[in-house]
Amino acid sequence: ILLSKRIPWSRTKSPSLIALSASARLDTFEKVIAAIDKMIVELKQQNADEIAKRDWCTDELNFNEKALSRGAQSKSYLETKLEQLGATIKTLSREVDAATAEIAASKVQLQRAGEDRNGENNEFQATVADQRATQAVLTKVVQRLRQYYEKTELMQQPDTTPGAQSEAPPPAYKTFKQNSGGNKVVAMIEDIVAESQRLENEAVQAEKDAQAAYEDFVQRTNNEVAALQSLIAEKSDQRAAAKEDEQQAEADHKSNEAELDRLTQYKADVHGQCDFVLENFEIRQESRTNEINSLQEAKAIFSGA
Repeated sequence: ILLSKRIPWSRTKSPSLIALSASARLDTFEKVIAAIDKMIVELKQQNADEIAKRDWCTDELNFNEKALSRGAQSKSYLETKLEQLGATIKTLSREVDAATAEIAASKVQLQRAGEDRNGENNEFQATVADQRATQAVLTKVVQRLRQYYEKTELMQQPDTTPGAQSEAPPPAYKTFKQNSGGNKVVAMIEDIVAESQRLENEAVQAEKDAQAAYEDFVQRTNNEVAALQSLIAEKSDQRAAAKEDEQQAEADHKSNEAELDRLTQYKADVHGQCDFVLENFEIRQESRTNEINSLQEAKAIFSGA
């Protein structure tokens, strides 16, 4: 081209110069076309790379969003589970404490009932001993009185032996008569003995009833204590299992929190890499496409020159 400008065609008719000029021009065009082809290839590759980058960014952000959503759901679930487990542990602890306190109260009642029973039995023993001692003394009194009155009665009976004559008593002597109140005294004492026996029998029956009631109370209380001990064992096992679940849930919650932090940080990193690409993707793609079209048009011109 430079040669053709320096040497006007009208001033030379040399075929060699004409061929040289054409050759120089053709060589220059081929280099330009090659450069254009290279630029077109690079622009297409940039578009392709940017498309791949956009797709990667979109996929990563979508995956990250879903992972964050799952993590948030897990966090909510674990927090609810921890709250429920905490409430369950508190309830079970209250039930165990209440059952333990009830057992302690039952044992105190058993101790007091035993003390009361011993006191009642001692009182019963004393009552029976007193009544029996009274009966023994009064029975002897009755026996002595009976012997006395029977002997006196025999002395007052007339001698019925044949030929016996009864002597008239001295004028100043009055016939001895059995004290008419003697039988009343004996009867009164016998009534007292009978009353004492009745009191003894009542005391014996009352002691039997009290002992039976005490034994029934002990049996029922022991059964209740056994049931409470079984309940405590059951509730304690449930509480232990709940505490294990709570520890596992706390560990899962901590791990989930760490994963959410990691996902949040990764989301920020991806946005840092991708926001410019995503926000300017259409404009940059269109700009490169337009540039490619322009280069192709230039190439066509050079190719047809």
